[in-house]
Amino acid sequence: MNKRFEIFYFLKNAPLAIIASALPGFVNYAVILFLASFFTMEDVGEFRLIVSYFMLLGLFSLKESSKIMVRAQALGDNETSAALFFARLYTIVLTTLAVALAWFGQKLTGHEIVPDSLMIVALISVFAYPTELFLSYLQAEKRFTGLAIISIAKYVTALAVCMGAMIATRDIAVSAISMVATMGVFNVLFYIIFLGRDFLKHATATWKPLSVAKSQSTHESFTLSLANWLPGTLEHVDKIVIGAVFGLEVLGLYTLCFSTGRFIYNALKPAFYIYYRHFVDKLPSRKLLWLVMASFTVFGALLSLIFYAGTLYIPFFEKFSGGESIVYILFLSYGIAMADAVYTQSYGINKDSKSHRLLIANTGISLFCLLMFAGSTLASAGIALIICALHYPVRHFGTITLLSMINGRTADRSL
Repeated sequence: MNKRFEIFYFLKNAPLAIIASALPGFVNYAVILFLASFFTMEDVGEFRLIVSYFMLLGLFSLKESSKIMVRAQALGDNETSAALFFARLYTIVLTTLAVALAWFGQKLTGHEIVPDSLMIVALISVFAYPTELFLSYLQAEKRFTGLAIISIAKYVTALAVCMGAMIATRDIAVSAISMVATMGVFNVLFYIIFLGRDFLKHATATWKPLSVAKSQSTHESFTLSLANWLPGTLEHVDKIVIGAVFGLEVLGLYTLCFSTGRFIYNALKPAFYIYYRHFVDKLPSRKLLWLVMASFTVFGALLSLIFYAGTLYIPFFEKFSGGESIVYILFLSYGIAMADAVYTQSYGINKDSKSHRLLIANTGISLFCLLMFAGSTLASAGIALIICALHYPVRHFGTITLLSMINGRTADRSL
């Protein structure tokens, strides 16, 4: 890829990739701002808990199989693409059965552990996550325009349904569940449209559970998913811990501040997704990683200054009172977080990568972050929020450092 074409390719496709991948975060953040403005912080906390349920369940659906899907499509391997659907389906079904057993068990004992909202969300996950693979298909085929259009339709509709339910019922659980169900319906529809024919063609050869379990693509998906399972839980365990120990109002404040700090990062991170297919053959260069880290650190510092000015002059920023430090921690972590995202995501896709190395690095730093969450429960609410927020830079710095040490190098010299 020559320099001129590389720049043109980025300018043409990066905005589309950003739109497609940033919309989930935008929808959640829009709802959080709406609730913070017109409802209560407890309502913000309840909404975030239900969203966390849905996203945690996704971690049990071999979510990282999306990377194997990109590689399979890039190589024209449609049979593997079909097999990955069943791998995802079987794992999320088993997860849902486990939730159902716990839910029925508590009805017999009278001790509520699994809320009804979790049971409902688990049922939605059964059809929402396996069909989500159509997104990887569009990424592999570089159909970024179509991906952006579909994503806009999907998330705007989900947001409208959620807001409509809030206004009509003022029931946070109903609204959140309606939102995730709407997204699931879109996944099913577009999976059928883009992959339905290939799926039917290869389903009879790939559906058997034993064959799926023995498949090399399943093994890779499992290893990558296991490697990202603990880091993925970090996105939600902190919220669950804060909600359980300090209450929904404190969770609402943490959610508002954390989501504000991460919002722009989540919007910009997908710009690098357009290079994923190129990372199948080569990892990003060390120079690129340093450039990414330096650029986004400066950018985060500028955002911190803007946010500080907002706390001085914009009345709404009073909602952040007591949690401003969380926003600054997140903004100033953008550089290391983006470098980690580029390196680890490309490492998972690369054809020569060793999945177990990513597993070791992610597991080590994730366990340390979980200890941070546990320690936060011994502190006051204000200190606990800071400790939980600090896991963000610790996690990203630790992951890229450990993986580099294990791998023996930071990255290939050439892109």
